[in-house]
Amino acid sequence: MVIVLVLLDIVLYCMFRSYFYSTVEQTLRSELNVISTVLTRYYNSSSTGSGTNYSNEVRNTVESFTKKDRMELMMINSEGKVVITSSGFEPSNSYDMPDYDYAVKDEGGIGTYSGYQSNGEKVMAVTSLLETGNTNYNAVRVITSLSKVDKQLGIIMIFIIAISGAIIILMLVLGLYFIKSIVMPLRQISVNARKIAKGDFGVHIEEKTDDELGELCRVFNYMADELENSEKIKNDFISSVSHELRTPLTAIKGWSETIATSPGDKEVTKKGMKVISEESERLSNMVEELLDFSRIQGGRFNLNKANMDVFAELTD
Repeated sequence: MVIVLVLLDIVLYCMFRSYFYSTVEQTLRSELNVISTVLTRYYNSSSTGSGTNYSNEVRNTVESFTKKDRMELMMINSEGKVVITSSGFEPSNSYDMPDYDYAVKDEGGIGTYSGYQSNGEKVMAVTSLLETGNTNYNAVRVITSLSKVDKQLGIIMIFIIAISGAIIILMLVLGLYFIKSIVMPLRQISVNARKIAKGDFGVHIEEKTDDELGELCRVFNYMADELENSEKIKNDFISSVSHELRTPLTAIKGWSETIATSPGDKEVTKKGMKVISEESERLSNMVEELLDFSRIQGGRFNLNKANMDVFAELTD
């Protein structure tokens, strides 16, 4: 997820950068188009009179350029040298003007450049060739610094990174909450389920919430209590059955030993056999009851319904 956010930040930065740079370029092109149109029309008008008038008009246009605080206007001769600039300083021959070279090679006569100058300043410049045939003023160029644009992009990037950082922190908090509120209780349920499988029915899970997970904990605890009760009932039943079985078995064993030690005593033998038969019948009934109980537990017990005299049963 962090990688996705980083890629998203890069995409957003590129989108904002492309938008801002395109806006600056469109502004420069629009300003350049206005100036080129005015100068071309003035050159082609019949009132020009002489080249001197045109030169004065060009110089007046450059010197009175109203947007010199945001961009610089330059006039370039046919040799590719700046002859007039709106900065008020003497034109230098050390200008980096790739946009002029692009304009010369371009069919439409317009070239654009965005990059760093020799002094390290990042600029954007647009040059348009004039269709006047005047070699002294062959092209017009507007150039502006991109430092403010890059500064604004930097602020936006910081804002985007801050939002991404907040999202990452929120994800971490939610992840920790998820681990604490869901993963840990589920892990505890898993551990306690293994304990129950090994016969430890006294384990319980603390109910911390009232949501679905809390309901699961309550059901789990209820299951553990029921299993514990079932285990207790089973143990009590086995203890009771063992006691009930021990009584007839003790009688049978005792009379068997008595008969064995008195083989000639018919009275003792008769009495002993009677006791052994009765106790054996008792054991048989108990075994049958256990089988019925097993059938009930397994759902294989069939109940036969019949009419009976309840009054007669109560009076017996």
